[in-house]
Amino acid sequence: MNDNFGRGHDKEFDTPQMLSPETPKDPSDIVIAQNSDGRYGVYIEDDWYGSQQALVILKYLEKHRVWLEQTAQENMRESEYQEVWRGYGYETQEAFLQAIEGGEMACILLPDEQRGAVLRFLEHEMHLIEDDETLKDGLNSLVKQLNASVEREEKNG
Repeated sequence: MNDNFGRGHDKEFDTPQMLSPETPKDPSDIVIAQNSDGRYGVYIEDDWYGSQQALVILKYLEKHRVWLEQTAQENMRESEYQEVWRGYGYETQEAFLQAIEGGEMACILLPDEQRGAVLRFLEHEMHLIEDDETLKDGLNSLVKQLNASVEREEKNG
């Protein structure tokens, strides 16, 4: 029995394209190749699609290109939103919004010109507190949240 078949034993004609370059932990990719029995086609991950199948897939995707581009943008925005509420320890948007509505979380509006001064003050005051861990933890949380908002603002331009 010959175990030299499947991806890794085939000829790949290009560098594999990562399918989720924005998600480094996702190793899925696509590459054009010639498989071990001499046929041409495409690997998506370890799944083989012959050239004819790949052309059907391509035609179908081209037919829905506009929709795919629109929904890709929506997916990116949704991922960014999830990053925010998960960063605060919430698993769902609903739980996050309930925390705001219920008063568990306070949203603070701070203009850019005030944020830097407030951050410096909090960081300074936090280091002066020695005997009140609750207050120190609260100030530390505020500093982290303000810094996270600065990072999001810089990321989004």
